[in-house]
Amino acid sequence: NDFSGTSLNLFPKIAEVFGLDYIGTSKWETAEEKLKEGYSVITTVTKGIFTTSSHYMVVANIDDEYIYLLDPWMRTEYELDRKHRLEILEPGLLRAKREDLNRLGLYGFYMMKNLEKAPAAANK
Repeated sequence: NDFSGTSLNLFPKIAEVFGLDYIGTSKWETAEEKLKEGYSVITTVTKGIFTTSSHYMVVANIDDEYIYLLDPWMRTEYELDRKHRLEILEPGLLRAKREDLNRLGLYGFYMMKNLEKAPAAANK
């Protein structure tokens, strides 16, 4: 087998092991909604401005103008970003305009959240 990389089956298994709610989708709208609800959102990016194959990143935040991504490769430049859609805030922290979302190559979203409430503080 010539396959190398991380299986998409990893994320539901992680959620199962740690007792987390898990949702997988290809729809940005669902990922955005769940990010606002406090889910951690991992995305797969396709061959394009980030990489020549595929790659996992974290959608860290969104606001009215930008989407913020955490890239574990911690790059200081993206030579494939010829139209300069990415802004490197610091190595590993990027932002791109929401209007460029469809050009970023985000194609899968894997969301996890601990739904259990934290234990109430003991009365003193």
